[in-house]
Amino acid sequence: MVISMLTKDIIMSKNNISVIASGLSINGILNCEEILDIEGKVEGDIIGNVVTIRELGEVQGNIITKVLNLKGKFNGKIKSERINIAKQADIQGTLEYISLCVEDGAKIEGDLKKINEIKFPSSNKEIKEQKEIK
Repeated sequence: MVISMLTKDIIMSKNNISVIASGLSINGILNCEEILDIEGKVEGDIIGNVVTIRELGEVQGNIITKVLNLKGKFNGKIKSERINIAKQADIQGTLEYISLCVEDGAKIEGDLKKINEIKFPSSNKEIKEQKEIK
């Protein structure tokens, strides 16, 4: 299942900000070219420009993004140019980053790996092929 910013029933969009509201669960691939705020639950892969997992948000899967703000729960693999982790974040998995900022008190269990560049997938087919985000 592929969900885009045009799916009004699932994602509310205002001023190029898409919100997955609390109480909403999504399973599939999310491809967002602007800003994505997650307050609900996502199981699957996310490709985006700026992604924020809010305090009540939960994501299980893979994320490729330019900027990732983590305030909630995450389990999976991340590739991001910049990752900002808030003190209330609860993270399990692998984080690959160019720039990393972690607040004191954040819970991180897994591997951290500094990288030099990120290749963003250009199509949904390529997203599926990179499912494990190598």
